[in-house]
Amino acid sequence: LVLNVEFKEYINQYLSSSPANIPVRSLSELIAFNNENAEVEQAVFGQDIFETSLAAPGIESEEYQTALMLVRKATRDEGIDALLSEYDVKVLVGPSGPISSRVDVANGDVWPPWAGAGSMAAVSGYPNLTVPMGTIAGVPVGVSFMSGRGEDLLILSVGLAFENTGSGSPEPHYKSTIKAEDMRAL
Repeated sequence: LVLNVEFKEYINQYLSSSPANIPVRSLSELIAFNNENAEVEQAVFGQDIFETSLAAPGIESEEYQTALMLVRKATRDEGIDALLSEYDVKVLVGPSGPISSRVDVANGDVWPPWAGAGSMAAVSGYPNLTVPMGTIAGVPVGVSFMSGRGEDLLILSVGLAFENTGSGSPEPHYKSTIKAEDMRAL
């Protein structure tokens, strides 16, 4: 609910203040544009998140405010802040996420049932930084550094120190991807 409410609020703010050459000015207009141009705009994926967000209550609603309070309590008070305090540390470190799966344009991407270390920081609004830490079977993987509110500079400093060890930045290799015109045939 929190994601959908905030997405609707902030995409509407962004679109309404975007340059005049942007043809859509709101989420509802964006959905209509995508529907009118579905062959291109929805050739592979739909717009379920857009539609769910459009139907979500407003940012001033009691439902949203209650959900936001619960999310902040879980990810801040009982999450990151609790871990920092319990272990008497300034920074939490963990795998950024599972190894990336191949893009599956027919069925969507398949992910393990956990979101990785950075998800709690993302939901809490606390600083999180992911840097390369190496590869698994040739696929790059990252490590996440996170801390409490206002500790952005600390997180950037820790990430830079880790990167300066030179232990994790693999040589980039670019692989071919499906061409846009071929996606329409799927």
